[in-house]
Amino acid sequence: MRRRNPLTFDNRVEMTPELREAIRTRKDRALASMLSPAKHRSIEEATINSPHNFRVILVNDYDDITSSTERYANSITLYTSAEDYLSLNPIGPKKSDRLGLFTAFTYLHRFADNITGYISSAFRVGPPPAKETTCLIISIHGGVYPQDMSAKARARLAEANERLVACHEAFMEAASALGNPKAYASMIMYYVETHINSKMVREGYSRDVSQGMADLFPLCEFTPASRPLFLPVDTARMPRVKEFTPEKIAVCNIYGEKMNVLFREFYNTLIPALYGSVWNI
Repeated sequence: MRRRNPLTFDNRVEMTPELREAIRTRKDRALASMLSPAKHRSIEEATINSPHNFRVILVNDYDDITSSTERYANSITLYTSAEDYLSLNPIGPKKSDRLGLFTAFTYLHRFADNITGYISSAFRVGPPPAKETTCLIISIHGGVYPQDMSAKARARLAEANERLVACHEAFMEAASALGNPKAYASMIMYYVETHINSKMVREGYSRDVSQGMADLFPLCEFTPASRPLFLPVDTARMPRVKEFTPEKIAVCNIYGEKMNVLFREFYNTLIPALYGSVWNI
């Protein structure tokens, strides 16, 4: 099989006896999976035909990352420190609080966590997402700045913003379809919160809607276009909606069908525009 764009790893964390003992004592399966060479190989093999380029760098501490050496022009670089996770409780009281295993899905979810504020602008009543897209550019260890960006990258970022505006227009249309958009925006948002087609959302343990939105990125990257990002309405998932009429169900379903196309188009335009950037996950 031809190797295309696997998610690749650069693991610089030394598995010292002390670190190994800390993982064992904490029963920290999450950190163990982050540092496992076998897990890295498995992820690279599983993502061998993924459409975009991502590189993960694992470090002992953030001093290991330098802006002069960690820029990769043809990929998005994601980095994190093992030390960060030693300060967290790997087994929280709620499922939503627990650290899960580090899979390919996890890495892209954490990347999306950086920009859910920007994404969420497409899921609310009000003006469309701002044309100024520099909010996406994170000034961490050589992240792309507007003055660094090529004309091609700038054009791609502008196009990505236009596609996010189209997502916002679909939200406004759905919220307006039943009357006053302000009155029905919360229902459409509730549909988004409860019907994104990820395990965390389907099983009901996402902390909030932003967590579901972050799942949209790995869903776009690792699932075929034929798989819906938004599921048809299941009224049992939306108990807060009163008088769930066939008309309301139809509006949500039409919106979901549109977003299955529009959000993938946004994602597939945005990611190449961010090649060369570096993100702390």
